[in-house]
Amino acid sequence: MSGTDPTGDWVIRNGRRMPADQAAVRVSHPAFRYGLGLFETVLAVDGRGVCIAEHLERMRGSAAWLGLAGMPTTAQVTRGIASLHEARPARFAMVRVYLAARSTSAPEADWTVVAEPIRPTELRALRRGAASGISRWVQPTTHPLVAHKTLAYLDRWLTTRDARRVGHFADIRLDERGDVAEGSLSSVFV
Repeated sequence: MSGTDPTGDWVIRNGRRMPADQAAVRVSHPAFRYGLGLFETVLAVDGRGVCIAEHLERMRGSAAWLGLAGMPTTAQVTRGIASLHEARPARFAMVRVYLAARSTSAPEADWTVVAEPIRPTELRALRRGAASGISRWVQPTTHPLVAHKTLAYLDRWLTTRDARRVGHFADIRLDERGDVAEGSLSSVFV
């Protein structure tokens, strides 16, 4: 197992399990250059994804908005998660399903599934709660990406980085009116 790749040695790419380093993208790839793609994060317990169909339904709506084709089915993602669990068993895993455009001029996209075991510190945060604060970064309600989980993720990363620097697990972002918008690593429910 690689010491630099937290997802382990394997990924599912368009339905096929392969070594992670073979699933690399070139620097001119639109997902790398522009963040032209989507993701969903799914909890897996003992190799079974939780609410996969619901996650893919949300991704399907965003894919239609972006004009991307090539969405995986629930069955394909389910098989992918099971295959990754077989290669690297973990009681709890964070699974990312990615849909990345192949070009900026055509709708075809590739899908990839990766799984990362959830660390004990993250499990404690899920079970007991974790420290959080209000981010200095504002989530504008008029931003075109606000309703979509795109690969253009830098603003969320910055929010999480700031949170971790002050000992928080994640922080809450407000919109321009001061209303709660989202967490840097999660959605907010009341």
